[in-house]
Amino acid sequence: MVFGPESLTSTVKTHGHYIADLARLSTLKLIRDGERPRVAASAVVRELELFVPLEGVLDFKEESRRLQKEISKLEPELARTQKKLANNAFLSRAPADIVAKEKDKLERLGGKLDKLQRQLEKLTKLSGEG
Repeated sequence: MVFGPESLTSTVKTHGHYIADLARLSTLKLIRDGERPRVAASAVVRELELFVPLEGVLDFKEESRRLQKEISKLEPELARTQKKLANNAFLSRAPADIVAKEKDKLERLGGKLDKLQRQLEKLTKLSGEG
């Protein structure tokens, strides 16, 4: 679904078949005004609002369980790495390259955990459970 002024939606309409093919859409609806879908991924480009309805496409509970499972695996691994890097004995005895690898691992795990938590938060909001 594309919401926006006619001046912009007419351009989208002209090239709609390309957009639908590239995005693998079954339909592309151009709407000047109206109610926005509640459960949808969305983006804003200039004055256009783009919505991809997710209801019936995504199993919110299953995706939520999958994200929570990944988070629960990462948290202990992140905690172990933090504990290792907080240990002065490890820092003083381990070769510099090993310490650097652990610091990289900490950054990578922290980033991944942050992304998963944001995805879960967005999913919760989309599903109306949050």
